[in-house]
Amino acid sequence: MKKLIFVLSVGIFSIGGMVSAVALPESTDVYFSVVNVAKGNEDATKAAARPGDTLRYELKIVSDFEDVSDFEVRLNISNILQNADIIDVGSGSVVENELVFPPFSQVAPCEKIYTFFVRVKSCTQDKNISVTALGKTLSVNIVCKAKKLITSGGSFTWWMYAVLFGMIAFVFGVFSRKSFFK
Repeated sequence: MKKLIFVLSVGIFSIGGMVSAVALPESTDVYFSVVNVAKGNEDATKAAARPGDTLRYELKIVSDFEDVSDFEVRLNISNILQNADIIDVGSGSVVENELVFPPFSQVAPCEKIYTFFVRVKSCTQDKNISVTALGKTLSVNIVCKAKKLITSGGSFTWWMYAVLFGMIAFVFGVFSRKSFFK
């Protein structure tokens, strides 16, 4: 069966955008990934993103045996904008509510990589961004609440400072006495 239609849907809360391309040869391999740049390019499907994090989506098309002709990716970004800002469209351009990449035609063996970057917006409720490419779904959880830092408690900290100050005063007092050095 020829892979005549390549579908990449981007959905947030089951609301999907569509990407379509035609004339994708049967032997073409498609690799799709998302990494969290803010976390050292960690796989974003395995660790939650936070507001302000930058996510890099990468779609890699590899055809070792068949030519690729007129492969065009059009991504509907209208639903993504609810939870993230598109900050870099790579080789694409934004046309109304779509991210459009130029047509790709090359003689085999060939490879083409499409990338785009999004920054997670501030939020009040945890969310999920799902992206599906040829039946493979990538989900990125977004955690809106900041992590609570573990502290030792205010009274303990002040008590510790008081003891430290007392010890310093005692040592300074002992060494500053003239009778100590006689």
